[in-house]
This record gives sequence, C-alpha cells and structure tokens, in this order.
Amino acid sequence: MSEENEHPTSNSDVATAGQVVEDVAEIRDYEQCGCQIECGNNKSRRIPCPMFNYCNNSKGVLVFLSVVALFQGFVMNGLINGVITTLERRFSLQSSETGLIASSYDIGTCFSLLFVTYVGGRGHKPLWLGWGTMLMGVGSIIFALPHFIAPSYIIPDSVNCVNISSASCGEASIRVYRGFFITSQLLHGIGTTPLYTLALTYLDENVKQVYSSVYHGVFYAVSLIGPGLGYLLGGQLLNIYTNPGETVDITPDSVLWVGNWWVGFLIGGFCFFLLSIPILMFPKQLPDTDKHRKSRANEMHQNSDALRVCDDEEFGKSVRDAPRCLWILLKNPTIVLISLAGAMDNGIIAGVATFGPKYFESMFSLTAAYAAFLIGLIAIVSSALGQIIGGVVVSKLNFTVRKMLGMCTICSVLGLACLFIFIMNCENTKIAGVTIPYNGQSNIICNTTACGCSTEFYDPVCGADNMTYLSYCDAGCDQVSAMNFDNCSGVLDSSSISEVSMASAIKGKCVQDTCQNMGLFAVIIALAVFFIFLSAQPALQASLRAVPYFQRSFAIGIQWLILRLLGSVPMPNILGAVLDLSCTVWGMQCGVCGSCKIYNNQDMSKYMTIVLTVVKAFSVFFFALAWKTYKSPPPKADESESTAVKTTCSPTKSADAIQGIAMTEVDHKKTLPEDRSHDNPNFVPDS
Repeated sequence: MSEENEHPTSNSDVATAGQVVEDVAEIRDYEQCGCQIECGNNKSRRIPCPMFNYCNNSKGVLVFLSVVALFQGFVMNGLINGVITTLERRFSLQSSETGLIASSYDIGTCFSLLFVTYVGGRGHKPLWLGWGTMLMGVGSIIFALPHFIAPSYIIPDSVNCVNISSASCGEASIRVYRGFFITSQLLHGIGTTPLYTLALTYLDENVKQVYSSVYHGVFYAVSLIGPGLGYLLGGQLLNIYTNPGETVDITPDSVLWVGNWWVGFLIGGFCFFLLSIPILMFPKQLPDTDKHRKSRANEMHQNSDALRVCDDEEFGKSVRDAPRCLWILLKNPTIVLISLAGAMDNGIIAGVATFGPKYFESMFSLTAAYAAFLIGLIAIVSSALGQIIGGVVVSKLNFTVRKMLGMCTICSVLGLACLFIFIMNCENTKIAGVTIPYNGQSNIICNTTACGCSTEFYDPVCGADNMTYLSYCDAGCDQVSAMNFDNCSGVLDSSSISEVSMASAIKGKCVQDTCQNMGLFAVIIALAVFFIFLSAQPALQASLRAVPYFQRSFAIGIQWLILRLLGSVPMPNILGAVLDLSCTVWGMQCGVCGSCKIYNNQDMSKYMTIVLTVVKAFSVFFFALAWKTYKSPPPKADESESTAVKTTCSPTKSADAIQGIAMTEVDHKKTLPEDRSHDNPNFVPDS
C-alpha cells in the first residue's frame, strides 16, 4: 500500500502545510544577509546580499564579532593604556587627568547603556553593532588628531641654568588637547556599548544553551588578546620617535623621549570602518535560530513579578514598560549582587590596565616601551586563559547557577590573596636633593612650590659619584655635549671625586640593581588577573539564566551600567589620585603643575595594596552573598500541566508558532512518519 493511502491527508491539512511553506520562505528571506532600509514606523525593506551568506551562521557571527572585540581591546584597553605615560610627557598631563581620559570611555558607555540595551534589545541587533563599530572608528581617528594639529614636539637642546623659568611657556598651553582625548573616549564608550551587551545576547539566542558559555568564552578570550596586542604593538611603536623621519640625538631611555603614540589609532580606526560593513549585513535572526530555543532550560531567580511577565512577549516593547523592567531586575538579588561583584573586579582591571605600565616603570626602573610590553604579555596570557578555561568548565560540567556562583566566590578569594603581592616594593632611586642630600650637605634641599617638591627642567643625569641628579643644572655642569657633561661642581663635592677632570656626568638615571623581584611580582600579578577572568564566564552565564528570557539584553545593560558607574569609572581616577599622592617631584611649566617626574616607591606600594585588596574583598563578599541568596526553581513535579503551579518561564513560547513545528492540531504521527521536525524545524511534508 502506498504511503499516501496509508496516511491520508485532508484538504485542511494541505492548506495548513502550504501556509507553513509560505511562512518558512518568508523567514528564510528575512534571515538572509543584506542591507536593511528603514522607511518610517514599522516599515522596512531588506535587500539581500547573497555573497555574505556563506558566513550567515553562528560561527560566522562569532568570528566577525570576535575580530571587532579584538580591535576594541587593541585600541581602548591596550594602546591607550600603553601610551598613558607618553601622553603625560607629550601634553604635560597629570595622572588624575589621564585617569579622567581613561574613565571617559566608561562615562560614554554609561550615557548610552540604558537606551541601547532597552531599545536595541528588541530591535535589529546587527544594525546597532555595525553602527557602533563605525562610531569606534571615528573615535580612534579623533584620538590621533592632536599629533597633526598640535605644535610639533621639539626636544630642548640646552637650557639656561641661571634662569630656567625664562624658557618658552608654549608647552603649558598644549594641555588643552586633552579635550580631543576625552571626546574620543566618549565616542569609544558609546560605540562599544552594543558590542558587550547586544552581541552577547545575539550569540546566546542563536546557539544551543549548552554551547553559549563556549561561544562567550571564545568571544571574550579573543577580545582579551586585543589589549595584549595593543600593549605589545604600542610598546614597539614607542621605540620609534613621534615625528617620523626626524633624526634625534636621544634614545628611548631618555625621559625627554616621546615615542610614536598615534599610528596605532589610525590603524584601529581604519579596521573599525572596514569591519562595520559585514556586521551591518547580518540578519536580525540567523537561520534555524528557533530550534535552539526549543530545549532551553530556565533557572530564573524565583521572583513573583518576574514570573508574571516572563512569558509575555509584548512586555518590554513599549517605553512605558521600562520602569517596571528596571524594577523587576533590581528586585532580583542575584543579578544585582553579581553586578556589584563584577564592578569591583572591573574596577581593578581598569585601574591596573591604566596605571600598571606606570607602576612597573617607576617601581622597577623600566622604559615605557618595556613596561607596556610586560603588561601586554600578562594581559594576553592570563585573561585569555581565564576566559577560555572558565567557559569550558561551565559547559563541560554543566554547572547550575548555584555552582557557577560558588566557582566565582572561590576564584575571588584566590585573586584577593594574589593582590597582596603589591606589598613588595623596591628601594627609591638615589636622587640628590630628593631622596638623599646633596654631597657635602646634611639635609635634603628641594625647590618647594604649590605643587610640592618640583622642578622646571627634568633631564636626569648620572654623576661619576653614582648619584642621580634632576638635570645637569642641578649637578652644576657648565660644559654640555650631546650625552656627556663635564666640570660638574655638584659631583666634585663628593668625597669620592677629588679632581675636576673626574667630575663628569652622563645622560640618564644611574642603574641600580637593588630590586631583583620583578619576575616573581609579574607572575603573581598574572595569577591575580587569571582568577579574575576565570570567574567572568560563570558570572555572565549566571546573569543570563537568572533573569526572564526576554529581559536578558536589558539585564546585561543594567549590569554593564553598574560595572561602569561603580567600577571602571571611579577606579582609574582613584588610582590616579593615589599615584599623585605618591609623587616626590613634580614638573612645572610657567608656574603650572605638570606631570609627576619621580614617585616614592614605598608610598605607591602601600596605597596600591590598600586600595586593590579592599576593593577585591568587596568582590568576595558580593559573590558569596549572591550564592547564599539565590533561589533556584523547585524540581519539576509529576503533576499534570493543568494542576501544576507555574514556577518557570518558557523562552520558546513563540518559537513553535513561528516555525510551525506543530504544524497542525491533528495527530502528529499521522502527518509525519518520524519526528524529523526536532532536527529540522523547517521540514514540511510532501502534500
């Protein structure tokens, strides 16, 4: 007997199947790559671009978004932090001012977070991601502009030691260019907002839940390679003089050296513009997305308000629902506590990333290029390994939310222990008149101004007595050549120098081999960073699962807002102020306090230890409290659906209706010989 006779199909069934075919065709057109043209309210047209369809899948999306995240980290978290010391030197900025520049990125993010996540969460996510990428390109170009419009940097050949203050005051006005950096960072922050909110939910809703942590782990791991590459490339560029083609008689070891800080931003800006094109082409929903939502589990924190709206697809589409959306999330202690813990960790990472190179440079007497290289190496290895391992652990062990929170708490405790390494410090460099008295004098004599101990000309030299002087003027040298100085009266006063011919000096600080612990310090700091990022994926997955399905984008947006407002916005400013408190000698130009020239290593170590360990202790407390207060859904009962009490949400209420998995209300067995719709939701039986 034929299959047709064995399974007769009514006309109504054929009509229903035909309708499904039309729906599937419409969905397939909608899921193609192409240009989206908006024509007013609820009117849009999509022009397909078949050439991009080869990457129209979750792996293709992951590749492009990861590359964008890589360049975002390369520019915003690598290059900028790697050239902070050079910007201070080039534009006479204080640490508190460079801290504001670093924080402007997060301020821009905070301004745009709620709007982007609330409106964009229900909209066409790739469009938001594409335009955000283009905005980051604009910001990168603006960051490099001061090199082209500011007066060219000129190395002072010689200074009148009798009247140093008579030198030109033109350099004092160059600080106004910090406005370009702040504007650039604001645009960077706004453009980055969709990348770390909408991109996460876009990936999550287009893959199976079991693979979500792996996709997010890869995304974050690649993004964290970016800062490392930024530090590494930035460090190499700083070995090249800022004005290409110009020959100078100083080396990168000189405190007057200004490296090529701006080229990397032009490279990043061009790449952002290039990457925005394919991102804009992706569809609102990838092909066969709904089948991944079919079997999604839900571990939402049990809250009565959330349970009432979790299956309401219309909830959240109107701006009038925003206050209630926010109230539901704020009543969820799990997402709030995870966000507070993440804010503490984010603040630590932002602060160390901004001033880590400066700390290494001052504490261990390194060049700016080598300090940036070292921080970049730590960032690449520790952060990438932490993200990947964290994602794999959550995926392979199939952790519940409670187990994820427990893992976060343990990682935070281990990270806290590692941060106590900042107690270790090195001796201060012996500088005449600053850390030790001049030869032949019993007290430290320093030029005290409103800034504190200060100097208007800082170009340290190493005397024949193995003592560092702030400049050849302070060493009393009256014969000057390119790198060597003779007849230094200050050096002659030393008991070890008895003849004028021996009273010489050379450019640069005296080399001191009194600190041999840099290797141990770097390893422990790398472990601290590793444990912070090891907890990142469990925290993210717990955040996504603990909220109603259709509120995930908004929840991640709120979380990011908390992370910025309480973490990465204040911490660079706090650490910048801490470093300024540790300053021993300030630079001055025309009576205006400039950048710090010399830091007290003991004070810097003490303040950094206090700030970082206290902040990390709060992270431990918040994660532990989140683990304690989380309410998981009760086990599924055996009662019938008609009598069971609703305690969970279904993220796939609309998925079956859209794809027509249950194509008709007739007996499914009579329509299909086997349940192939589970493997292929677009399967339609022959009529």
